[in-house]
Amino acid sequence: MGADKATMDLDGASMAQRVVTAVRAAGVGTVVTVGGDAAGLAGVADDHLADRYPGEGPLGGVVTAVLQWPGQTLVVVACDLPDLQPALLVELQRAGGSSASSVAVPSVDGRVQWSVAVVPAWCASRLVSRFEAGSRSLRAGYGELAGEVVAVEVAVGQALDDLDTPDDVARWRRVSGARGPGGSVPGMEKPEINVEALAGLLTNGAVPLLDVRMPDEYEEAHVPGAVLVPLPELTDRLGDVPQGEVVYVICRSGARSAKAVEMLVAAGVDAANVAGGTMDWVDSGRDVATGSEPG
Repeated sequence: MGADKATMDLDGASMAQRVVTAVRAAGVGTVVTVGGDAAGLAGVADDHLADRYPGEGPLGGVVTAVLQWPGQTLVVVACDLPDLQPALLVELQRAGGSSASSVAVPSVDGRVQWSVAVVPAWCASRLVSRFEAGSRSLRAGYGELAGEVVAVEVAVGQALDDLDTPDDVARWRRVSGARGPGGSVPGMEKPEINVEALAGLLTNGAVPLLDVRMPDEYEEAHVPGAVLVPLPELTDRLGDVPQGEVVYVICRSGARSAKAVEMLVAAGVDAANVAGGTMDWVDSGRDVATGSEPG
């Protein structure tokens, strides 16, 4: 590449910043970068961890992380996936890694994509052993866990396109010229989470949650803590949008909030849609607030 990929600028945000934004929107509590240009990555995530095995391949970076946090399930993502979608990470966490039973990886048209994985704590020692035995690729490291890897078929192949060469970057930039507001590609899945992931985020503390329905809908029932700014008023009331690294946007079912996400991203605000909206939240039996205050 001739430069550190993670810190390369793509339409005003580095590759690492784009990946970190997707990981946060998927409900991952603490996000850490591993290896690479520590100075260039400063402030991109919650922390930075020096690679214990620089130059020893991607598995060395994963082993660095599992040795640092041996008792935790980890969401491991390569830095060169600028179009990664939070919904994919939510799906992987649901598919096996979150239950600490299997390594969960995506598959597109039957081909496993090893650059994204949910890695449960139990396999930490196994990955270390594979690394010490000479494995350096993710395929070799995870693939040796035969029978214990869950491949989740997903229809988001474009979101898993990695940028390995200058030609890849040039292609990405050409495509970006056809992007709509906020850099979205027409027909491409927008950043979103479901109500389960939202509930998990709220369990860990307050998160910026914006409700874009009309006042009467909001007063009848809303997710506790959601701030109301009706969609027709959003452009003129950007200053009332709750602040945070990622703003989560909710409406009745997800349509208006998807539009609001487009508007916010176009205004330079990182935002993610809550798919299913308040209807799914209510149907799940979770607590709701009423009245004109966030609650």
